[in-house]
Amino acid sequence: MTARSFQVALVDGALTIFGVALLGFGLWAVWRENLGLAGTALGGGLILVFGATIHRFESLKGLGMEAKTRKLDETIDKAEVALSKLKELTELVGANLIKLSSSIGRFSGAPSIMEAYTLSRQVKKTLDGINADHSVIQEALEPWAKIAAVDLFFSEHEPLRRIVDQKRQDLSRAAAQPAAAGAEAAALMSRVREMESYLSKRFTEIQTWRLDQFSDRLFDRLNTAPELEEDQRRLFDVAFRRAAEQLDALARTLDFADLAYWRAVKRAHEQ
Repeated sequence: MTARSFQVALVDGALTIFGVALLGFGLWAVWRENLGLAGTALGGGLILVFGATIHRFESLKGLGMEAKTRKLDETIDKAEVALSKLKELTELVGANLIKLSSSIGRFSGAPSIMEAYTLSRQVKKTLDGINADHSVIQEALEPWAKIAAVDLFFSEHEPLRRIVDQKRQDLSRAAAQPAAAGAEAAALMSRVREMESYLSKRFTEIQTWRLDQFSDRLFDRLNTAPELEEDQRRLFDVAFRRAAEQLDALARTLDFADLAYWRAVKRAHEQ
């Protein structure tokens, strides 16, 4: 037996002896109906006996206490992380809410494409940090992605719309010339009405489109555009294919595939 073991045994023995003695004295006091003295003696005896055996509670580790304690520690750590991320999310929401409410009616109001993108990444990072379900993250990011898709759609569609509108104006002036009479004027006006029908599309239902539909809808506008020359159609086809790649990637990943491309879209919006 080591000196340390002998010391522990000696202390345990002394505590046990005095503890048992106090318990006996407490029982005697109960028999004598001295309740105050009995309570003091019994309490002191229990404390001494408990002190003599407290190190033996380490054996509870074998009954799963250690695993439960470790699980409790992990739960507390997760709660602290979640609280930290919640704090970050609260700060993020608060800062952007103040920014939006302060801008309305004074500046541009809504954030730019790249500002909204930065905000979406911050939200995603926070949700990833608390191990949010994929469905929750997707639901949080889809409104942002939808607005980005709408912005890109109109950014690419606007040059096409302007060309068709310019053609309509040119044909309207030609139909109004005195030289254009009878069948020729009627044919010109028929072409004008076709372009007016094309230009009258207001896209009121665009918010109901799924993200994976935007690229197809963009090409529908090109394929049905009247009075385009072949070289113009080829140029738009190239531009629309690049846009479709970005739109399809956005639908799959809820992220920008090419930041430089989207920055160019931002600059086009600001012009």
